[in-house]
Amino acid sequence: MLEISYIGCTTINVKASGAPLNIIMREDAQKLDEVVVVGYGTTTKRAMVASVSTVKASEMENLPISNMTQGLAGRTPGLIVQGSGGGINKTSKVSIRGGDTPLVVIDGVIRDYNDFATLNPEDVETMSVLKDASATAVYGSRATNGILQVTTKKGKSVKPSIEYNFNQSWAQPNVWPDKLDAYQYAYYTREAQRYDGVTETYNEEDLQKFRNDSDPQGHPNTNYYKLLLRNFAPSVQA
Repeated sequence: MLEISYIGCTTINVKASGAPLNIIMREDAQKLDEVVVVGYGTTTKRAMVASVSTVKASEMENLPISNMTQGLAGRTPGLIVQGSGGGINKTSKVSIRGGDTPLVVIDGVIRDYNDFATLNPEDVETMSVLKDASATAVYGSRATNGILQVTTKKGKSVKPSIEYNFNQSWAQPNVWPDKLDAYQYAYYTREAQRYDGVTETYNEEDLQKFRNDSDPQGHPNTNYYKLLLRNFAPSVQA
């Protein structure tokens, strides 16, 4: 028996009798997914030095960061990280050579940038930065701004083990500006309105009530920074 197969067609078994065979292959649409394009042509590692960079994920595992973008600055040439400032768990904007947001591919699947930005560094096995057209051609025009390619860790056929990492940090504002109290604000507001020749919002009686706190309901003097915010904010990664 001869087994004859072809990509996209149903396999046929034919008995060989020595005589010429006339065989008609029938299309099998269910097997069209066998065709997978993985790249265009071949190249050498030397030619790809400027096109592909590798980020060592192991170097970021012990950093006090809560997402990938916070630890990428300075990790590889051509990768630009712009911080969004402010908060504890804020993500940063990543670009390749000053372009727009790059395409994100995680485990071979195109994902949203936010999925990459919030990725736990300890879940990353390898990360590559694809910069030039020679490395991004497979993804076509979608990869105009480069590609962030991530492979996450997978289970291995070894004896089961448990690994636990814990990181505790505290953050505080770099600059904590001194604010005017209610009396000072009302006083300088009235002075500015006098110079501008407009109606004054506060009179002398208002200023006196702000100063001596005799009317806390109508003329409050509350420091909301001190009332609502802490001097330090905790951040935990476990």
